[in-house]
Amino acid sequence: MARKDKSQMGRLIKTGIFILTLGLLVSPVLLIHSISADHPIVQTTMTVDSATVARVKRIVNQVEYAAYFSRRSTLNISQDDLDGMLALAARAIQRINAAAHISPLNGTVISLALHIPENPLGKFINIRLTQAPNSNGIDIRQLEIGKLSFHGKTAQKIVKTLMSYLLGKEQSRQLLNAVKTIRTQNNRVLIQYQGRHDLGKIIARGLNHSGLFGGDLKTLSDPKAIQFYYGNLCQRFRSGTPPDLDNYLAPLFLNAAQRSNTPQQAVMENRAALVALAIFFGSYKFNTIINAIPEKELDRCQYPKASSLLAGREDLSLHFIFSAMIKIMSDNDISFAMGEFKELGDSVRGGSGFSFADLAADQAGIQFAEFATHPDTSLRIHKKAELLRDEASFFPDLAQLAEGLSQQKFEQEYGGIEGENYKMLVREIRGRINRLALYQDTP
Repeated sequence: MARKDKSQMGRLIKTGIFILTLGLLVSPVLLIHSISADHPIVQTTMTVDSATVARVKRIVNQVEYAAYFSRRSTLNISQDDLDGMLALAARAIQRINAAAHISPLNGTVISLALHIPENPLGKFINIRLTQAPNSNGIDIRQLEIGKLSFHGKTAQKIVKTLMSYLLGKEQSRQLLNAVKTIRTQNNRVLIQYQGRHDLGKIIARGLNHSGLFGGDLKTLSDPKAIQFYYGNLCQRFRSGTPPDLDNYLAPLFLNAAQRSNTPQQAVMENRAALVALAIFFGSYKFNTIINAIPEKELDRCQYPKASSLLAGREDLSLHFIFSAMIKIMSDNDISFAMGEFKELGDSVRGGSGFSFADLAADQAGIQFAEFATHPDTSLRIHKKAELLRDEASFFPDLAQLAEGLSQQKFEQEYGGIEGENYKMLVREIRGRINRLALYQDTP
């Protein structure tokens, strides 16, 4: 009898293990099936133009002002403002479709469709979030993810958990606590929030934690390697080397060649060299996130502010360097989109005007960083390092690239950033870059 009981117990255990294993295998599939769909619930319909960027820029400036003085402020966001922010996000991160609707009665409804890699269960994850008017911070009334729907406290808890996971527990808490009230009035959202002087650092740490920039920014490269290249830049600049960028790029990559034997080593060394370049000639604020250069070294080298030139202009060099750094931190789409947004902002009244020369510098920086940090070409740039002594080998001719265009003239002549004339000129700029000596197959 005891033997029979043991036999039955053994079968039960085996059956239980089988069911548990099957459940573990099937559960992710069922979950993905529940949250995925063949079609997006929303399409981004608003066109990104100068007016869109101007609206978003106004909101950003207000947040920065409140942060600088650590004062309480109220954001007054219209339907067009909200649509503009989502349109900018969708253009920068092209896997996202987004739309929003403001209702005095129901609050703000935000709909997102995230395009996911090819799989047999669905091409999109559809999300809809309803934020109810509330006098005590954020109040998520409903959260829908695919076929799953959550309400009230459950929805609130899921959103907070997701934010904590995405941005980090402390950053998420600080950002949520900064929001005091959210109201809707006449198809507008009124968000009262407490400005913080450290808001920029909180957001930077959150984005760093999220992996939006391709992983932890502190692991972009070995801090000692960044310090090495930064020290070389500092020494050359303080010794009186002329500010033309080619006088600094060639020595950087000749040094990188001496420190690299494999494509993987070359990627890390080239990345370290470009990060050092961005901190030294771009902005010391990059170091706030990466924390690679000791503060004493920054004080010794960054003041007076070091500047570099491309085509005889500091602004073009900054466009090149910033875009190269953003490319390292994120991806091509975000890098180029940020350049477009900056130029669209410049085209409105009071700005310097839309500049295709600036856009060419952005694209040149993106392609340079891609070439230097891709495993297939990371060693090739070392073989061509001597070419970098001539900026014509890595920076395109700017002939017939219009600058100083007003919003009206840019949209009339080029049709905005969705116009065929604009797209044709962007293709021409990329063609000029592709034909540069650095990118030819010959060593």
